[in-house]
Amino acid sequence: MVQESRPGDDAVARPLAQACPWCGSGIPPGVNLCVVCGQVLALPRGVRLASPGRRLAGSLLDSLLALLTLGIGALVWSIIVWGQGQTPAKQLLKTRVVDATSGGVVGWGRMFLRIILYQWLALGLLGLATLGIANVAGHIWLLWDRRRQNLYDKMAGTLVVHWPDEAGPVVRHRLAAPGG
Repeated sequence: MVQESRPGDDAVARPLAQACPWCGSGIPPGVNLCVVCGQVLALPRGVRLASPGRRLAGSLLDSLLALLTLGIGALVWSIIVWGQGQTPAKQLLKTRVVDATSGGVVGWGRMFLRIILYQWLALGLLGLATLGIANVAGHIWLLWDRRRQNLYDKMAGTLVVHWPDEAGPVVRHRLAAPGG
């Protein structure tokens, strides 16, 4: 849809915004999420970007579970749930990791890359080289990022979403291509 211009109107024809299914705010064409409420388009209504508080709780809970199980229980649990785009804490907090472009829930391999290669190895080594500054910056990046991505989400091309029970079962959703 294109907004029509009237005779004598200096406005150039421009695409109309679509409405967010959750809050009704306008979303420009080619954007796959609502920057007002965090609803990820083409995913079920109510599947929104996970809040920074929920993300922090997930990190703390994953660390606590690893400590309580001496790492072994958390590792086994992680290997099982990574195929569903989750960590043990994400499973408990009803969050999932999805592809930032397609919206599909990521699988085991992508979770491995995101956590082991990008979060632990790349960000960890940068943290050592910068005396921890890169680690802190990498984790708090989501506080000012419109897609609430931290640095290893950006490296992996992923988003973390809250997928409440009311949103229905997880299926392999795909977002529409930008502009189409």
